[in-house]
Formats: sequence, structure tokens, C-alpha cells
Amino acid sequence: MARVGVLSDGGRDATFNDMFKRLGDLGWVEGRNLKVEFFTLTLDSELKQSAAMVKELVRLKCDVILANGTPAAIAVKANAPATMPIVFIIGGDPVALGLVASLSKPGGNATGYIQRSQEIILKQLSLLRELVPTAKRIAVMFEADNLSMMQGVQALQTAGGGVGIAIERLRLRDWKDVDAAYLKLKGEPVDGMIVMSDRITSSNVANITNLASRLRLPAIYGSRYFSDFGAVVSYGIDRTALIVSSADYVARILRGAKPADLPVQQVAQFELIVNLAAARSQGLSIPQSVLLQATEVIR
Repeated sequence: MARVGVLSDGGRDATFNDMFKRLGDLGWVEGRNLKVEFFTLTLDSELKQSAAMVKELVRLKCDVILANGTPAAIAVKANAPATMPIVFIIGGDPVALGLVASLSKPGGNATGYIQRSQEIILKQLSLLRELVPTAKRIAVMFEADNLSMMQGVQALQTAGGGVGIAIERLRLRDWKDVDAAYLKLKGEPVDGMIVMSDRITSSNVANITNLASRLRLPAIYGSRYFSDFGAVVSYGIDRTALIVSSADYVARILRGAKPADLPVQQVAQFELIVNLAAARSQGLSIPQSVLLQATEVIR
């Protein structure tokens, strides 16, 4: 019986069930020759309990730990022994975060799958400029203590400066910060907003999309999840494809492969969702240039 530990910044949802189904297709069937230990890293538990969660996964003698999210990956890397294989799914640069030596040759006990938050946010900036060609000042909303999000924000700050756009940072630590952001933007209007996809924004999605709607603020969101709550435009990775893909490396490691020999994989599947119904309700128009790029248009 092989044992896979999971430390995730979200619970075991349908996407993870799809991942374990994929693992079953690769020969590792949960309940038959595979035992899964799933731990959820909540915002409240991150600092106090992340180390304890990792140590429990080590005590359970997991053959590999899957770390979903940057805080989870950092916690596993810091608290698991150097011999414990790790597969991570993160949004930032794993070299800068100290997870691997290089993308092509990880060189240690960790490897995995990444979405380049820097590249994604630059595309989001480009889309926002198509929505608002005259934009001179935009806001970016993100989880304050997430290092991957900070990498993206820094890239946005640099790119914005290059095209004459000032960036207003809206740092979130809990739901109260969303209310504070609304009051700030109401008193100091911006021309548009980028909402990054992280634990804070995702857990406050309804409040954030309502904020943009009340202010009639053109906004680009970091994942299609926001579209179900009235987001006009979202651009980001295909989360399901990303997490399901991680089953390939987990299966290979269970069969004896070393993380040091498995190159870090970069996500190549992205989604641009345009919600025309939400745009009409907010009095916003979507340029044809954006519609032509859309993966899906909600009418």
C-alpha cells in the first residue's frame, strides 16, 4: 500500500477527485494499493499548524507529499526531511522561493508544476488596457503574505511603470480588508483593477465582485471561479488541468523516480472567460479584440 500525503490551501474538491482518478488510471487506486492523507492548510492554521501537519505526514510515512499552493510548498520544504519526495503546485518562481536549484534540474527532494504569476499578471494588464485604453492608475488586489503573489505584483509594478500606469496595492489578510479596499477605492478612484487568484480573494469572491460592480470598475480576475460570481473578465490557468497533471509525477515517484531528475513543468493551458451578462449589468462594454481571444463567452 503506497501512501500519498497532501497539504493543500483548499479542501479536497472535484478537481482533486479528478487527480486521484488520473492516479488510478496510472496504476495507483485509492483504497486498493493507495492510501491518501489529506490536510487542508487554512488561513488561521498556516503559522501555528503547518509545521505540525507536515510532521504528521512524515510520521505517517508518506511516500510522497503533494503540496498545493505556495504556503503549503514552503511549509513542506521547511519541515519535511531532505529525503522526503515533494511534488508542488505553485504560482511563483520555485528557484527564487528556494524550492529547487533550477527548473530543468531541481537537484533536491522537490519538483512540480508552476503557473508563472508574473507572466499571467502581465497578460491581465494587457487585457485591462484593452478594456480601458486611457487607464493611468489601476489597483491590484492580492493576499498580502503570499510570496508568489508578491512576485507577480512586483512584475506588474515594473510593467505598469513602463507604460505610464501607476499601481495601487490592495493587500488582503482577511475579509475586513475587502471592506477597507472598497472605501479606499470609493474615495480614491482608479481606472481599473486586477484581482489575483489566491486563498484570500477566492474565499471572498462574492464581496470582491460586488465591490467592482458597485463601483462600476472594469476588472480582470485571476481564475474562472470568479466568473460564477459576476466577474466580467477572468484570465488564468486551467486549475483542473494543472492539478490533474500532478498525478503524473506522483505516480512516477511512487515507482521509484527521484524528484531531482524530474524537471519542473510550466503550465501551458490558460483560460480567458468573458461574462457579457455581467458586463451589461455593470454598463461595461467589451472590445471585440478581447472577445476574439476568449476561451469562453458567457452570454
